[in-house]
Amino acid sequence: MAKRSNQDIEQYYFGMFRRDYQLPEGTIVHGDKPDIILEGKSKIGIEITNFFLERGELPKSEQVQRKAREAVVSKAQQIYLDNGGKRIVLSFSFDKASPIRDQGKLTKRIAAVAKNIDGLETGSISKNVFKDLPELSFVYLNAKEYEDPKWRVVQCYSGQLMSPCVNIM
Repeated sequence: MAKRSNQDIEQYYFGMFRRDYQLPEGTIVHGDKPDIILEGKSKIGIEITNFFLERGELPKSEQVQRKAREAVVSKAQQIYLDNGGKRIVLSFSFDKASPIRDQGKLTKRIAAVAKNIDGLETGSISKNVFKDLPELSFVYLNAKEYEDPKWRVVQCYSGQLMSPCVNIM
C-alpha cells in the first residue's frame, strides 16, 4: 500500500468537513499555503492541521510519544534480529495512558517478548504475554518470514459491548 501524500490526507479531511458543514458558494482550489482556498464572493483560506491536547515539548505529549514509540519498536526489532531472531513482523499498539518513560528498558523488554512469541502462529498475542509492559495495549504477530520485515506501530480502538436490546410488543 502506497503512503498517502500530505495533500491527499488534507483533501480527505476537508471532504469530511465539507460533507457535514455547508460552505459558501465558490470554487475550491487545493494548494499548499493555505491548503484550501474557497474562491467566491470572498476568498477564504483554510489550513488543515493536527490538534494536540498537550504542549509538544512535554514528555507525555503525543508528539514526543509518537517518535518514542517508533524508535523503541525499530530498536527492539534490531536487537531481536541481532540475537538470531526470525524475520517476522510484529505490530504494536501503545497505551496512551502509560507513556514511555525509559526507551532503553522498554526496547529490551519488547525484544524479549518477541523472542518468547516467535514460535507462535499468526494472530493477536494474549495480553498475559506482555502484562508487565503497561506501555503496550496490543501486539499482533505475523509469523510468516519476510525478506525485509518491518515492525510497526499501529493504533487500535475498542468499543464497549452493546447491551442486548429486547423489543417487547
